[in-house]
Amino acid sequence: CESGSRWITAVRRFASEIMPSDLVAQLQAASRSKTLGLLTHAGPTIVLWEVERDALAASCECVAQASILAPNTLQIVAGAGLTLRDRLAIAAFPISATIEHPEDLVGLKPMIYRYFARSAQHLD
Repeated sequence: CESGSRWITAVRRFASEIMPSDLVAQLQAASRSKTLGLLTHAGPTIVLWEVERDALAASCECVAQASILAPNTLQIVAGAGLTLRDRLAIAAFPISATIEHPEDLVGLKPMIYRYFARSAQHLD
């Protein structure tokens, strides 16, 4: 969920590196409201929220709503130029990681593998 295409481009670029090889990633860029709507029908899902300083409150509200609609969703916040205060505000919500640069996605590989391994156990 982003205002441009920076993050979806990065996710497409790194998806094969950060996803377990036995899974097929279905990537979709969506508005905040559409993202929340999709979560009500989703299985194991990762949401990457782009957070901008001027829309911090709205982003936090979306993260909170997503955690209620789909509590098992892995939520990642992407935001460049966030202050320490901004990061602390976001940290109060159920996110799994905060990243600043597209290349940071690769460092999330172990967390993403664990997430899908746990999801598979719950589906058995």
